Amino acid sequence: MSTLSHSEIITLGREAKGVLEACDRVIDSARHFLGDFLEADFGPATMDNALNRDSDAYKALRCLKTPIIARIGAKDGSNRTRVYYVCPCDPPPGCRRTMLVNVFSSFGRILVLKPGEIFETPEGERLAITDKTALKSETYLQHKDIYDVVFEWKDHETIRLKSLREVIDRITEPRYSVKHPDPNEDSGPAGDTILILEGDPEDEDEVEVAIDEETEILSVAPVVRLADSGLALDYSYHLDRNQDQVCREPLGSRLLVFGRPGTGKTGTLIRRLDFKVSRECLAGEEEAIIDQLAESGYPQHAISWRLFTPTVTLKRHLTAPFKKALVPGHQDNVVTWAEYRKEMARNLFGVLQTPSGGKLILSSNLNYLTVTAKTHTERWFDDFNQYQWRYFVNSLKNHAARLAASADQNLASLGNRSREALDQSTPGALARLYLALEPRIPTISGYDSILSKAVMEGTEGIIKAQSERDPNFLVDLTELCEAAPRSSKEPAPGGEESFLAAYALLAKVIREKSSSLALGQSYQPEERKKRVWEFLASRLDERALTPLGVNCLSLSSLRKLNCSSLTFASAYFDSLIESYLAYREAGPEWYVKPGINNLYINELELDIILLAILEASSSLLWQDYLKPGRFPLGPILKAHKKELRNQILVDEAVDFSPVQLKCALNLSHPACGSFYATGDFNQRLTTWGTKSLTDFEWAINGAVEKTLLSNYRVSQPLEELAQLVAPKATQGYAETTDFASSLAFKPVLLPISENLATATAWIADRIREIRRKVGQIPAIGVTMNSETDLGAVAASLTEALTDCQVKAVVYRENEIPEEDSPIHVINLKWLKGLEFEALFLLDLDKLVTSLPDLYRQYLYLAISRAASFFGATCQEGLPEALAYLAPSFGESFE
Repeated sequence: MSTLSHSEIITLGREAKGVLEACDRVIDSARHFLGDFLEADFGPATMDNALNRDSDAYKALRCLKTPIIARIGAKDGSNRTRVYYVCPCDPPPGCRRTMLVNVFSSFGRILVLKPGEIFETPEGERLAITDKTALKSETYLQHKDIYDVVFEWKDHETIRLKSLREVIDRITEPRYSVKHPDPNEDSGPAGDTILILEGDPEDEDEVEVAIDEETEILSVAPVVRLADSGLALDYSYHLDRNQDQVCREPLGSRLLVFGRPGTGKTGTLIRRLDFKVSRECLAGEEEAIIDQLAESGYPQHAISWRLFTPTVTLKRHLTAPFKKALVPGHQDNVVTWAEYRKEMARNLFGVLQTPSGGKLILSSNLNYLTVTAKTHTERWFDDFNQYQWRYFVNSLKNHAARLAASADQNLASLGNRSREALDQSTPGALARLYLALEPRIPTISGYDSILSKAVMEGTEGIIKAQSERDPNFLVDLTELCEAAPRSSKEPAPGGEESFLAAYALLAKVIREKSSSLALGQSYQPEERKKRVWEFLASRLDERALTPLGVNCLSLSSLRKLNCSSLTFASAYFDSLIESYLAYREAGPEWYVKPGINNLYINELELDIILLAILEASSSLLWQDYLKPGRFPLGPILKAHKKELRNQILVDEAVDFSPVQLKCALNLSHPACGSFYATGDFNQRLTTWGTKSLTDFEWAINGAVEKTLLSNYRVSQPLEELAQLVAPKATQGYAETTDFASSLAFKPVLLPISENLATATAWIADRIREIRRKVGQIPAIGVTMNSETDLGAVAASLTEALTDCQVKAVVYRENEIPEEDSPIHVINLKWLKGLEFEALFLLDLDKLVTSLPDLYRQYLYLAISRAASFFGATCQEGLPEALAYLAPSFGESFE
């Protein structure tokens, strides 16, 4: 029960009036600054596409949308009262800025403090916070009012104002009445509290106070998630101290942010991004870097970010908070790893087949991977990385050895020095190998010219000698080539074109045969080349080809070692797929059986190949950044460079494998190195997901761990149940003592249900109890580990709730329900990112048997999605593995 004196009520009214006047000042200044621009739409699309985030016009539009986010009262060292209004950005030019604070500025840290705390300004002045009002002013422009206002006053419990305008109107009405509480009277649903006035009104001078006896303007009732908000993540400008600190960490930080359900991990991620796409939050050296990147052709900083999510559901539910935060580029920059991986492999790096190229076909078959491969992808990658590097380097060593055996002393010396550099190479460090070989480039280039000339002259000499012996030699050759079979892609030339084509084919056959002879290998060409060689062989002594073969092999080896050309990098990337297939065929511990079709790879294998490409490419792009134009960029390097972003973020990172996280890290521009990941080990839903800090350290070198502690959603009984369910090995976050929901109800269980109708009837009864408790049906989720039975559950539940006139709707990953309803039936897999006031889990016993390795994580996830009410049903009783939970459950919410 809130008790305020007359003077406090008058103060409250004045403060409410001051907030609305401050909103008017900000909006009037924004309108004046924007002028004719206001005729255009100023929604998120305009802000994303038409304006630079750092421009005054953008800031003015943002202030129109959300003028004030908080009012802070404080006392200075002379005990004088100061009032600060916090804005979502710099107020528009021309606005009276004396007490307007940009939340992104260093002064904006005042927003995280509570009444009674001391704030030290950037100038060193100390301010004592006396009161704080959290505001959601997004609707002010339309309604000229602010609703659901959270008011904190020193020495008083936090109260919630339903409307600032209503507070002002009722306090200034020329009449006075008091609502005296009856201790025996029910105070209303969910503990709503009415205002009580103390003292005699005649003792106050010029006081005009009126509180309507039938209308309550103050409430300490908890916020209940309604149907229209239960499926959406909320975005808040208001953070606690830990969250604010995380958001203000330097741009180049690599952060791992952990926390239990309801601690605001995803909200802090969005807020961090909101901070770091704003130049106001960047240090001078950070601004210099992003300016340099923009000048080099990289995307503008405001849109140079990418966020990876594990599911389409979570991706979709991030749309609303991103729109509210007005973060540019969110329509294109939020992607699932599955869709991005496929795009990268198919259209950027040419790993997967397309109509225009590519080598492999993606399959979802994981059956030929061992359990170790699926649970320790980092070890699997390290093993392959060693193999593929040896595969590539040994090939180069063979070329170096060939040069070392040359009769030419200079070539031999070049070969020996190249072999020494190769012996000292490190797996994946393609740039380091490039730098080791780079000093040999002038010598290689010089000998390339000499050998190229020798090969050309040797080839032409052989052809010339045959033409001198037989004047019809080339004519007969041309006729032979025209008559020989050709592929459908080869045109059939005529006239001079036929002659030139025959000459070029003959020269190629001569070089290939010469190389085979020098290697001591048999020559087995395709049909047309075979006919050409037979035509020539009857006229030629093979021994005449040996010198030419030596020169051809030397030239080929020389070019393989020439890292100044595209050959070097291209040879490495081409060898990766070849080396992976050879590695898999060798059958190490990661594969169950041999004989796998070499055309197919699965998603986890694709991750392994992509990481090898990205790591090598990153090392070369870093050198290109340090010294632009140092070497030409081939297709893969150009594609990778195009995908680099200033900031990379991953939500629910524990569902990503360490290999996938390392891939994501390699998409962060090395000049920024910004990486941000959130997660909760207890909510890992994939067998290949990241399981420990050691896994994260392998994937994200130099990452700093942060933990969010404040609980913003879950009630105490549900928090306690979740901790009983949590896998013991992954517990470790500090205990929370504050609980967001005061609706503390013991979870409920139906241990045995005869059929679906029995289970849904029981859930329907519990929903009626919830309605009686909160005065309405709030956002409710009904979940199960099945996609096929969702429709039947929704239909049965709708029938059981006929008297409530409410319909349960099915929610699927790629579908948004056509009908609005507070009750959603959804597969467990897609729960992440959703928030409900109540959640029911069907067939808990079947979940345990179908997912023996992950059922605890799924149960933990289900509990954590509910704020106040949780229930579960079993078909045949609570499983033995969860029998210890029985005392935590009741039969009903009554």
